[in-house]
Amino acid sequence: MKKTMVTSLFLLLAAGAVLAMSSANYYSPMSIVGAGGGNSVSASYANTSAIGAAAVGKSVSASYIGISGGLGITVYSGDLIPPMISNAKIDGKTTIANDYIKSDGTLTALVTDETAIDLNASSVEVDGTGTTFAALTGSSSYNATTGVLTFKFNLTTNGNHSYSIRAVDSSGNTTIAAQTVKTDTGDLKATSVYMYPNPFNPNNGAGAIAYQLSKDGDTSIYIFNSVGQLIYKRSYVAGQPGAQAGYNEVAWDGKSDFGTVLGNDIYFLRVVSGGKPIGRTKIAVIK
Repeated sequence: MKKTMVTSLFLLLAAGAVLAMSSANYYSPMSIVGAGGGNSVSASYANTSAIGAAAVGKSVSASYIGISGGLGITVYSGDLIPPMISNAKIDGKTTIANDYIKSDGTLTALVTDETAIDLNASSVEVDGTGTTFAALTGSSSYNATTGVLTFKFNLTTNGNHSYSIRAVDSSGNTTIAAQTVKTDTGDLKATSVYMYPNPFNPNNGAGAIAYQLSKDGDTSIYIFNSVGQLIYKRSYVAGQPGAQAGYNEVAWDGKSDFGTVLGNDIYFLRVVSGGKPIGRTKIAVIK
């Protein structure tokens, strides 16, 4: 949809002609000469006659002001479309609610509007402290031409943190995107470890192993059978997919490292770093 700021509609009216208009949120500021008259089916309509002519008309409407009678009518359509906030990521990753991030991670997003972003009204807020787009400096910036927002976090305490992007356009329309994240600079931890689907049928295609890491760190996935034999292992380098702070997801096709499809049984998954388990879950294979 395009925002139309000013549209001029000129109508030549014969004496005694009747102007009919159906609209919403229009403002008609002035007519020039001629007898007033009209019929509006819109919203909040007020009809005031031109000089020396009585107004004729009726209204069932809101947000329409017409000063009746005349040769020309100028119609204004207001800006009602809010800005868009899209492609928000931290360190190149799409985060989920309560995800782990690095304390010095970088937030990026695309903030756009069909008219213009108000740099003094738009802001990034972290734990209740806001910085306007106009005041962003150093590693943090907003490019009004491309719409690219970059914001460098500086989180000095572990635990939960809230952040939001507030985008305001030149007409005052506002869009807010907010999320809660957390930081932990202590020993590497793996939380929310699970396999899906679970129970898992390898004959239906690959599944996924998912977990959250408290920070970047070298990470391995081990899968053991019910008698404790290691049948599958994959390792991931710190900072790469599978070993990044926050949500990680890696595919598994239900096969052992010997290429055989696992039989029906309960298997034990361990997330390992530095030679010790940091997370675990069970997987049921049922074919």
